[in-house]
Amino acid sequence: MGKLIGTGWTHHLRNYLYPGFLFLILRAFADFRAITVAQHLLGVAAGGVFLLVWRRVRAFAMMPRLPTQIYTATGLIAVSIYLFARQPMAYETDIRPEGIVSFLVMLNMWLIVEFAWRCWVHRTEPLPVGLGVAAVASAVVLGLAKPSFAIAAVGSLAPVAASLFSRFRFRDEIALVCGSAAAALLLLVPEQFLARGDESSETFLPTELFMIHAGIIRDQMAADVASGAPVPYPINWIRQVHELLDREIAKAALDRTYPTLGYNPDYLMYNPDSFNVRMRKEYGDDFRGLCDFYRFYYARAWRQQPRRMLEKIRRQMLVFYAPACPAYRDWNTRPIANEYAKSLASLTIANSGVVSAAYRPLARFIARTKELAATGLVLRVPRGIRDCERRLSRSYLLCLITAAAIAAGVLVHPGLRRRLGLIAALVMFFSWYNFGNCIEIAVIHTLDVGRYDTTQLIFTVLAQFASFLLIAEFTFQASASLRGKIRSAHRSDPHLT
Repeated sequence: MGKLIGTGWTHHLRNYLYPGFLFLILRAFADFRAITVAQHLLGVAAGGVFLLVWRRVRAFAMMPRLPTQIYTATGLIAVSIYLFARQPMAYETDIRPEGIVSFLVMLNMWLIVEFAWRCWVHRTEPLPVGLGVAAVASAVVLGLAKPSFAIAAVGSLAPVAASLFSRFRFRDEIALVCGSAAAALLLLVPEQFLARGDESSETFLPTELFMIHAGIIRDQMAADVASGAPVPYPINWIRQVHELLDREIAKAALDRTYPTLGYNPDYLMYNPDSFNVRMRKEYGDDFRGLCDFYRFYYARAWRQQPRRMLEKIRRQMLVFYAPACPAYRDWNTRPIANEYAKSLASLTIANSGVVSAAYRPLARFIARTKELAATGLVLRVPRGIRDCERRLSRSYLLCLITAAAIAAGVLVHPGLRRRLGLIAALVMFFSWYNFGNCIEIAVIHTLDVGRYDTTQLIFTVLAQFASFLLIAEFTFQASASLRGKIRSAHRSDPHLT
């Protein structure tokens, strides 16, 4: 916003990519509604890329048995579930990176799948260097837009890395490495340059890690005080910090928003009289010293209580890998007017009136938000979509376990590995996006935050329907093999009944 009103670009916590996207839209159209239109168009485009990925999936099965018409219809059903789901549409109306992440993740998946198809299915002779570099660039962009996708994005590049050890010419492999490095540097270096001097970008991660794990850290502080452990801070001071943290966690536990943690870490971090605010006052201008303290006790909790830290990760993973997958949101109605009211409150807090006066589109946006907040609008979810999402949610875990078992069986059986090995690997690759995303959040934050689950909808649908395809192909292949063995037995012994 500062760039638009002439005060210059200001880096505050979030990297440049999504704010840059907003800047370009507002510079071009000077209307906040254009953001929703652009994000909705990208959401629809994500559905189109979904179909491009689905078109390639069947090619990874050698001698597929599932009829083409059924395969095509299944893909159309899958993409329809995403396109008519309400949660992605809701994100497209928000000024948050969740509004574009579905498109970015599908673009990354398509580039990787297309690269793998050309390398190991179609067996293109020259290494597809351009596709490989584009895949690396898309992974970096995805991680910049939504840092919780960073591990998933890095892991998605396994096929690109594997191509460097395949049959391709050495000069092509060097071109791929150099092009990928250049693309990554061009995207990452500007962020490092822009973030200089942004205190929030330095303090956010250590503060968040401390608050998310505050319960374990509190107990570790109590153990240190009781044993007089040799820590680089005065024991009496640690005792005071422990008492303050214990009181603040008790207050934060009254909020049940984060059931797996047992308290609200946002209270500890952001409340005007919270633990974090008091610690900042304690340290004064030495925010780096405070971050060092937060980092020290987070690392100490890992060293002294690794079992509890791992148990926290396990509980968080089970939030997503539950009998009902939370990527599918089960609701009847969505009170849109209430969300406009919350947006209005946020705008009122963030905007002093000076910015809206200097940038008239913001003033108009605030006025329209105020009108919409008073309308009482409620979005009702069609029953058919709701029922479909509920069934997919309840079958996700069973489907994933079945597909993983089949993939393991395919790996050890030479005949099945030849016919279904590539498609089994592809299904596990799709499932990696869920796992990589969840494990990063489980380690750093908590999956109790609903948007961390529901932003995974589009690739959850893709992974689940690809698993259906693998199960169907395996069933057909196993049935055909069994029938062949029975016919052979009859030919060898005509009297066999």
